[in-house]
Amino acid sequence: MIVTSCEKVAGGKLVKLELEHDGSRIKRAKLTGDFFMYPEDALPKIENSLVGLRISDIDSAEVRIAELIDSNAIQLIGFSAETIAKLAKDAVGESK
Repeated sequence: MIVTSCEKVAGGKLVKLELEHDGSRIKRAKLTGDFFMYPEDALPKIENSLVGLRISDIDSAEVRIAELIDSNAIQLIGFSAETIAKLAKDAVGESK
């Protein structure tokens, strides 16, 4: 099942998250929008941090993403790990 969620964050940036899941685990994540991050090649790392996450553990997404950001010195500009986690929760919530 493919689910999406999007949000305009402070500064008018749009962040959209598309998740594919099998009802149990996230199989694929795609983050898009008009945001910036440094280094730019960090985007797949953030997306992959959600892959394999159990739907029942979606509340742990923020910690998982924040740890990845911290350990890789990733700078998110205009959004945060909290934003991505909220989008993941919203997207999964829509499919229940």
